[in-house]
Amino acid sequence: MGQLEMIASPFRFVGLLAAVLMAFALPAHADRVDWKFYGGADLTMIGRVTCFYEERTITRPKPGIVDVWVKCLSQHDLENVPTTAPYHDAYISMSADRMVHFYRPPILAIERMNYDQTTEVVMDETAADVGDLAIHAQFYYELDCRQRMMRELSMTIENQPAHTPSDWSHIPPEGNAGRLLLLLCR
Repeated sequence: MGQLEMIASPFRFVGLLAAVLMAFALPAHADRVDWKFYGGADLTMIGRVTCFYEERTITRPKPGIVDVWVKCLSQHDLENVPTTAPYHDAYISMSADRMVHFYRPPILAIERMNYDQTTEVVMDETAADVGDLAIHAQFYYELDCRQRMMRELSMTIENQPAHTPSDWSHIPPEGNAGRLLLLLCR
């Protein structure tokens, strides 16, 4: 082993050790989910929420049909990720890494955003992935891409579940459902 390799070896080990420790610092679900921003709403009891669909668990049970999980988090919580939380460093590091590597959130395929808005979306998606933030609303939607319709297969709002599937309803061209349709039925 040459002198340079002997010097570099401890640094490789420290880097590997840091990566392993960082993996343990992330919440267990961070590596299994990939939440993508698609919209938001003003809820009477909570205020502004930002909503995400989970990309890794999207299913397409039949041609033209898409099943997708959605969750909505408080915008206040997203803007105030506690610096004392164990995942805070991962949140900052992952957000910066995404920006440095020119990550483009899927929403940019259907909407124009400036740099600041894009940065906010990236940070919100990262917080949704690694943060342990309270989920204010969670839905399991089924979209019919051909008919431009959707229904809720499961719904939980403020920890109050409603598991009865809703009837199919038409999706308006604007708003959250319209954006979700555009993003998932391309």
